Amino acid sequence: MDMIGCEAGGALLAISRVQATDAVQAAKLMAMLRQASLDQVGSVAVHPRPNSGDEKTSYDVQVDGSRSKGLPLQVRFKWLLAEADVYQMAVYAQRLSPELTDNLTNEARIYQAGVR
Repeated sequence: MDMIGCEAGGALLAISRVQATDAVQAAKLMAMLRQASLDQVGSVAVHPRPNSGDEKTSYDVQVDGSRSKGLPLQVRFKWLLAEADVYQMAVYAQRLSPELTDNLTNEARIYQAGVR
């Protein structure tokens, strides 16, 4: 897994990529990553975003959960599948706002080398 992240405006932003051996394995991997991510944040409510995709190739949700010490946590997750690569974008904060999440998750695009 490759991952990069930063803190800004009281939120943690993270982008990760996992490479599978092929597209079939990538779809299975995305489902497992999605479930593990939801479990990790103790999700109590999952709110699919409008036009979030089909859960197999693209999925965008906002989650109400809790931190390890029981403090409230909101997370915006977006998962994208591109051939054998799985991408996860996440924004973690006590309270999310569109200013924190929309640019990262709404404008996300995957560009492959040599393809436009």
